[in-house]
Formats: sequence, C-alpha cells, structure tokens
Amino acid sequence: MNCVGALVEHAKQQTASAILLNSYLPHFLSQIGKDLGFKLIHISTDCVFSGKDGGYTETSFRDGDDAYARSKALGEVINDKDLTIRTSIIGPELKQHGASLFDFFLKQKGNVKGYSKALWSGVTTLALAQALPEFMDKNICGLYHLTNGEPISKYNLLKLLHEHVNKSVSILESDIYVVDKSLKDTRALIRPIPNYNVMITDMVSFMRKNVNLYAHYQLGG
Repeated sequence: MNCVGALVEHAKQQTASAILLNSYLPHFLSQIGKDLGFKLIHISTDCVFSGKDGGYTETSFRDGDDAYARSKALGEVINDKDLTIRTSIIGPELKQHGASLFDFFLKQKGNVKGYSKALWSGVTTLALAQALPEFMDKNICGLYHLTNGEPISKYNLLKLLHEHVNKSVSILESDIYVVDKSLKDTRALIRPIPNYNVMITDMVSFMRKNVNLYAHYQLGG
C-alpha cells in the first residue's frame, strides 16, 4: 500500500520532488508489483479536481491545475490489477505536529472560521482503515471513490468536531471561500460509508481507547 505523498505546500515549493513522489513512485511500485506478483493499493485525493463543479465521479475530468493536483492526477494507477482509492481524509496523526485540519482545529483558541460554502465528502482515517480489508477481500481494482456521497460543509464538519472533542472555541460561519470537491461513488462495491456523525464519533472513541497513541491531543471530556 502506497501512502507516501508530497502535500500541497511541498508540491508548490519543491515541484520536482513532488513529481517524483506523487507521480513517478506509484507507477514504479505498480511495475514492481507486475514483475513480482503483488497488487498495489494507492491512495489519491479529491484535490485532483478544482472544486468548481462538485459531484465528481470516477470518470470526471481531473481539472485541478496546481502542482499538487497535477502531480497526484498523474500518479493515479488505473488498471485491472491495482487499486487507486480517491478520497480525502480527516483524523489524528501519530506525530505531535501534524498539519491536518484535525490538528489545526485542536490547536485553535477563541474564534475559528468555518466555511459554509466549502463542501467536502471525504472520510475519517479510521473509516479508511476499516474499508481497506473489504477492498482486499473483494479484490477490487481500478479507481474507486471512497465517500458516503453526502457532502458536508467545512463549517458543519468543524461543528461536529467541536461537539465530540469539547474544544473551547467559537466557530464562526463564513461564506468567503467557495469550493465543492464532493465525490460520488458510482461503483458501490463495498458496504456504505456511514454518516459524518457516526464517523466522527467512532474516530474520537478510538482515540480515547488508544490514548497511548494520541497523548499529544487534548480531547476534553
């Protein structure tokens, strides 16, 4: 499974290494798998899309135009042997200084902006981990959109997080950022992904049960 990737800022500042990691490496691993007889599972991103339209399917044109989007689009391995999972994730990191939305939110104090017109349809990192055995058991190949198909705004997503981690902040609704990177799963080959309240509840519960892994997070409650 390839979870390696150069993120947005890295791709912007060091485009050559981002192309190596995001574009070349997945195809290199796929070729090794062909030679040695193993299947590659590669994780891609909703950022291959610009967010101008939303409701993207597996066959939608990948119109993201920055270095990150293009390098990730080029790295998608789509064939009848391997699997590329296109999604977006939210969740805790094992390292102390993560750069994810989850980490950003837990570091905030006072007021936090939540974008009501920024739509997202990804999954928690726990939901991704739970889906992987089914992908493997069913030998699903090609390109797959991992989503529940129920877009949520970043504002409502932060409100959900706020409810579950008892963070002492105020979330202010803002409509200044407009983007819709929501995905649709037209293949429907695995069990449905649960709604966001269930996903966030399960994720926070998992963190509380495995506090030794997430001691650097202050969840409250």
